[in-house]
Amino acid sequence: MRKKLLFFLGCFLLTGWCSFWIFLTYPIHVKKHARRTEYPFSKGSKNILFYDFPSYYELANLPPQNCTGNCNFLTQSSASDIADAIVVFSHDHILGRTKIDLVKKLGQTWVFFAVESPTYSYQNSLSNPRFRQHFNWTMTYRWDSDIFFGYIRTNRRSIPETVSERERELQTMKLAFRQKTKLVAWMVSHCATDSKRERYVKELKNHIQVDIYGACGTLKCDNWTACDEMVAKDYKFYLSFENTLCKDYASEKLLKILQKRQTVPIVRGGADYTTVCPPDSVVNTADFPSAAALAEHLKKLANDEEAYVKMLKWGWDYEVVQPQLPLCQLCEWMHDPRRVRQPYQDAVKWWSEGICHKPKDL
Repeated sequence: MRKKLLFFLGCFLLTGWCSFWIFLTYPIHVKKHARRTEYPFSKGSKNILFYDFPSYYELANLPPQNCTGNCNFLTQSSASDIADAIVVFSHDHILGRTKIDLVKKLGQTWVFFAVESPTYSYQNSLSNPRFRQHFNWTMTYRWDSDIFFGYIRTNRRSIPETVSERERELQTMKLAFRQKTKLVAWMVSHCATDSKRERYVKELKNHIQVDIYGACGTLKCDNWTACDEMVAKDYKFYLSFENTLCKDYASEKLLKILQKRQTVPIVRGGADYTTVCPPDSVVNTADFPSAAALAEHLKKLANDEEAYVKMLKWGWDYEVVQPQLPLCQLCEWMHDPRRVRQPYQDAVKWWSEGICHKPKDL
């Protein structure tokens, strides 16, 4: 009986000791394991957090990047403590947010990211001037950004089209010109703009026919893909007018028309279109003293097959692309000590002050 009692007492003490040891050490093992599972980073890598980016950037499913530097691209806001760099999506109205829950850590690099024009970019959560002083780099469509990320980039083709390809395409473009039956199209849903583009179009309509599709016009177009094809087939010109007149701002409205290369775009904005676009590819309202003068030019061009087709030949030597997020450039900069710079005194001020202007052609 005594032996059994001692046996059970020994088992009880052993079980208790094991339980006590597990209790003391288990949290440590769990935390180590959790860290290792969530952030399996290699030595010397840089952690770059894309903070509060909309889902359409699809950053959560990024494939491994073959960059010169070794970087981990993160999207979880909780990773801000371990991030070497934080790219802050600055447009509050897109996310419906009122504040940014970030505290800059010692040695972190902050990147100001913006793609809307300053007039409509709404950086309310950056209203605190001290917060604005945390940004070391800028990543926007402006050419004077530290890292460029815009809507349009024009490159010379690595292999220009051959003589036979050009001749074949020339005949196709001439045939398409002869089959076009309409002059100017515009698809638009933002009807009252800072650029007053709607007033310019109203003046233009006094001199030539302009067909307006969408919320701001009388024509409807429910299937945008089919409408794009209709514009390319039927219209000789398309209005790629921006909603603001801001430095370097040229949006996807122009990109889509240039990439199709079947309709000549008419541009009105604050960008330097000789830099943004291929040579002789657009009609710029800034080159004409009035909407009436522009209308006269369009009527002449619409009846001159050779001159019109010439404005589509740029595709023989150039290509227009939509830039991808410059992930590798950002990664390489993070590994380059020469890129270290003091923060902007006020990133939002750099972004918005004196960058946009009111129309001077009305």
